[in-house]
Amino acid sequence: GVSRTPAAASDLPDLHELRLSAGWPVEQMSAHEHGFRRAVFLGECAAPPRIIERVLAQTADIATATDRLGALPGSHAVLVTEGPDLVWAGDLAGTHRLWYRQETNGVRFGSSPIAPGLTSTPVPDPLGLSAFLLLPDLSDLLGTCPVSGVRPVGPHRLLHVHEGRASLAPRTFPRPTLTAQEGAPLLRDALLDTVDRHCRRSSRVGCDLSGGLDSSTLTVLAARTSRTPVVALTYTDEFARNDDLAHAERISRRTPGLRWTVIEGDHTTLPFTGLEHAPTADVPSLEPLLWARTRTRLAPAPRDGTHLVGDGGDVVLGASLTYLADLARLRHGRRFLTEVRTLARLRQRPFHRVLRAALTTSRTGFEASLSSLADRLDPDRPGPMSPEPGNGVEAGLSWLPPDIPLGWATPTTRAHLAEQVRRLASGLGSEHDGADAHALRMVHRHAEATRVFLAQARAEGVHVRAPFFDNAVVAACLSVPARERATVLTAKPLLRTAMTGLVPAWLYERRTKGDYSGCEYHGLRRNSVQVRALLSQGLLFETGIVRPDPVLRAVESAVAGHRAPLGAIGRVLAVELWLRARQHPPAVAEQSRPMPSIGVTP
Repeated sequence: GVSRTPAAASDLPDLHELRLSAGWPVEQMSAHEHGFRRAVFLGECAAPPRIIERVLAQTADIATATDRLGALPGSHAVLVTEGPDLVWAGDLAGTHRLWYRQETNGVRFGSSPIAPGLTSTPVPDPLGLSAFLLLPDLSDLLGTCPVSGVRPVGPHRLLHVHEGRASLAPRTFPRPTLTAQEGAPLLRDALLDTVDRHCRRSSRVGCDLSGGLDSSTLTVLAARTSRTPVVALTYTDEFARNDDLAHAERISRRTPGLRWTVIEGDHTTLPFTGLEHAPTADVPSLEPLLWARTRTRLAPAPRDGTHLVGDGGDVVLGASLTYLADLARLRHGRRFLTEVRTLARLRQRPFHRVLRAALTTSRTGFEASLSSLADRLDPDRPGPMSPEPGNGVEAGLSWLPPDIPLGWATPTTRAHLAEQVRRLASGLGSEHDGADAHALRMVHRHAEATRVFLAQARAEGVHVRAPFFDNAVVAACLSVPARERATVLTAKPLLRTAMTGLVPAWLYERRTKGDYSGCEYHGLRRNSVQVRALLSQGLLFETGIVRPDPVLRAVESAVAGHRAPLGAIGRVLAVELWLRARQHPPAVAEQSRPMPSIGVTP
């Protein structure tokens, strides 16, 4: 680890030292000073220096200054010092994260929970692993970490270190005060600026072109801007049920400046393939389960340029079905009934059941949902534990995921999680309730998966950028209420309005969406021998967090082709791989080169 005492701004860890250890390119690290304040940006900050210096000069307190600097356009974290104070803020989406350890003589922190010096030998934390396994949507709010003694700075928090003592403060996010018509120009400008910036800085530009709206929009915008032909990559295989390839082909034929490449996968690129060779992340993640496909689809991407992906588009441009609950709460009666009726028809569900689920959710707040979950978790309060996914679309009309496999947990695990969830519920404010807060939680959860994917791509030599997670794009989307970003009547209306005149209207006529769940079932079936061996000789069951029998039954059910909680099965395998990697860290972990821990002493 690198030890520093930030008694003065000049004592901040040397930029060159951080650059070598963190693996950030030179152009992605910068420092700005004003008086006794110094700000170091890690990542790409797109704001001009005069804006940065104005924030440093005119903001009264260091925490507010850091909060504002972290929200400037780009994708970056920022660390600000002033006298004995140091404050850290990540990006709005949560792709740049921080972990810390409070010690008796100061605070140690790093950009990875297993950063050198932050913890000499990472010891798994049962509570952190339990939260990931059973309550992944709540991990950030619970503040859990899979490494014992290490705490995360969630994307909704600032880390404030004062004279060697750490504390967390709330982060400020854009308020949803604009209509879709008012927010669309902001999104238009932000997306154009982000794509243009990446294309201008690269000699070669690549794009994922899945055929979906997000990647297709980025591909068309990049083709307008790039100085060289854009390498558009479309992955396809015989196991998915969708018409993505047909849409990608149509876009490639009608968009000048593209060099289209189709990557055909097979049984060797299915999920759950080659788990014993997959690189693991610094935290348990589902990304290693998809490694065979990820590596294959990135193989043709340019190594000496930038590759754009549509990750994040679904969560920033849309919202969970809980937006229907907001419509009911705010008495938008006519639109509410129209949306519910349309949803029921599209998903072939009885109207009255979908209506009842939406109304029930509208009368149940997030705090009440957490209290109910705590009661269900509590082993001293026997009741239904819902070990299987819910039925139909109405299962998704909830502030919490419908497929929490509580029946897999041991009584000890349930008791500990119940205590944590009950404590969380008692300390929540009204800002966590409603569809907008729910949508923000989904942004943060998906950004964590993207963080791991970006690290995997870097290890392969591919510089991937996710424009939809740029601060300016996130801010533009969050400024519009979830109930206006989402509708079952049309796909991503905010994006469609924003891109009017820039992207062909026919691009948004698509009414289908790719479904890759079949790939997961096929992958699990084809790799069932390896999966069974991994679990039968596994470390997870030795921890006493989950019970083997219900997990193994769920695996066998999925292998047989029956409906099963694939997400939960994937998380079990993710934890198992992570635990094994901590015993024998793979070489790829060194290639990702996380920022070293930095000691801050009083």
